[in-house]
Amino acid sequence: MSRKREPDLIQFRIEYVLDDDLPVEKFFMALNEKDAIKTFAHSCQKFLSQQRVSEEATDCFLNAFANPGQPFLDEPAMIPVPEEIAEYEPPEEEEPNETQEIQEETVEPPPADPFMQQEDGEETSPFAQSTESDNFLGAPSREQKEDPAIEHARKKAERDMKIQEANQENERRRTEYEQLSSWVLQQVDELNERVSIIHFEQHNRWADKWDPISYPFTKEETATSDTPREES
Repeated sequence: MSRKREPDLIQFRIEYVLDDDLPVEKFFMALNEKDAIKTFAHSCQKFLSQQRVSEEATDCFLNAFANPGQPFLDEPAMIPVPEEIAEYEPPEEEEPNETQEIQEETVEPPPADPFMQQEDGEETSPFAQSTESDNFLGAPSREQKEDPAIEHARKKAERDMKIQEANQENERRRTEYEQLSSWVLQQVDELNERVSIIHFEQHNRWADKWDPISYPFTKEETATSDTPREES
């Protein structure tokens, strides 16, 4: 199985002036002119006031310098807030149905034998009450439903807390986006003020000559500069 051939690198030459000093030439190997400009901008970061930055900030700076006026950073995705909870409406009281009355029957315990003795030899009082029966009848239900009003208030409080957390996170993301965008534009302006590109050329290996490249790129050239320029 044959391997796919990788595209050949092209040699580029950039002649520039730093702080109105003497012209300087730099040579780069890149796939296309946009990558060559990015490589040039990366080499010029040492001239800027802020050099130690994150990889994301560096990529944004290189894209902004190579593509003036084009977006270089995607806006952050915002966290959606939870859905709104409807207002609580207390349930209507049910009217008793007179046709279906349930009468509770009172079951009297059998009379206690005053002469019956317990296992430990003590007599049982005829007036003693059955504690087991009382506990069974008077024990509260284990499965008690939560009050609807309390449950609604709890859900509303949880939603308010989630909204607050989402707003704080969205504000943090928005602030980071604005700060990074502002920093990138400042760095691009600083480099453009200090560095001026005089000549930008591509080497034509077939004719063994240098072909000039217009810079800054136009919008059409920026859109098509990801592919290698054909050598004539």
